[in-house]
Amino acid sequence: MITTTRGKGTLVEADWIKPGTHIVAIGTDQQGKQELDPEIFRHAKIVNDSTSQCAEKGETWHPLNAKIITYDDIHAEIGEILLGEKPGRENDEEITIFDSTGMAIQDNTTAEKIYRNALGNNVGSFFEFL
Repeated sequence: MITTTRGKGTLVEADWIKPGTHIVAIGTDQQGKQELDPEIFRHAKIVNDSTSQCAEKGETWHPLNAKIITYDDIHAEIGEILLGEKPGRENDEEITIFDSTGMAIQDNTTAEKIYRNALGNNVGSFFEFL
């Protein structure tokens, strides 16, 4: 499930989430926005793009603020999983949440990878922007 709205309150309820659900929450990128019921975090493996950002203005802020979770309940940042420092999903029953507030370095790295793949596959079109 991917949530990417301008939500101002709970849009996804905890009792809707079944074992094995993976949630990518990218709509909450500033204080005052919310998409997920904070209770979803209680039994989920939580991964952030940046824990400091997500705890300040992401979806992770809500369960932290409500004392449903603590910082110790946050499993990893996505980079730790990609580098093999921490495991990702460990079984088919896990509820996992990836909370992303957006990081320019990740956007730029992804764009560069897409660009290099396009060059390597001789696809795409060149044009002047200005």
